[in-house]
Amino acid sequence: PIMLLLLTLILWITITGANYPSQLLATGLFWLEEQLTALFLAVNAPVWLSGLLIQGMYRSLAWVVSVMLPPMAI
Repeated sequence: PIMLLLLTLILWITITGANYPSQLLATGLFWLEEQLTALFLAVNAPVWLSGLLIQGMYRSLAWVVSVMLPPMAI
């Protein structure tokens, strides 16, 4: 019973405790996406390149990191 209680506590901490760092990471990474988009617009980069690198690769990476990293770290 104690082991089951301990495992339940760890699961609860992982699920609810990861929300705050995940939100912080998402906020920071998506702020950086806006800055990168502004930079690409400032240097007149082609739309397809901006779409591929920022909206495609960077956004996917930022989303995965912000959602998966905090629970794995806990």
